[in-house]
Amino acid sequence: MNDSGLSTLAPELAEQLSPCPRYWRAVSSRDDALPRHRLAPFELIGTPIESLGRIRRVIEELPRSEIVCMTDRYLRATVRSRAFRFIDDLEFCYNPLQDVIHFRSVAQQGMLWDFGVNRARMKVIRSRYLDGKATNAE
Repeated sequence: MNDSGLSTLAPELAEQLSPCPRYWRAVSSRDDALPRHRLAPFELIGTPIESLGRIRRVIEELPRSEIVCMTDRYLRATVRSRAFRFIDDLEFCYNPLQDVIHFRSVAQQGMLWDFGVNRARMKVIRSRYLDGKATNAE
């Protein structure tokens, strides 16, 4: 961990999102996602690290969530489903060329689709991020 409380990863591991799979249990803001799987990226609120910290605090308040790693440009978390205990991966990465935070949310296992859970969760995270909920100082 560094002084800001963020874990450190080798830069090559923390600078980009994993590709978005081409099945129904995924949603992403990146262009490599199929149109039906795509949502808009997160606009910055403050600096990139402040924005990722804000997202982290929102995720920490979600039930069954865990922050896996975080750097000044990247955040990875997992969330377990309530019913079957499936694990969903959430990734957020700052893109300096577009000055936005891209994301990817995908079920690790389960059926071919997730009944819209990842899309709905990302909409909740975005709403709380924009509303300023979970933004108290650490």
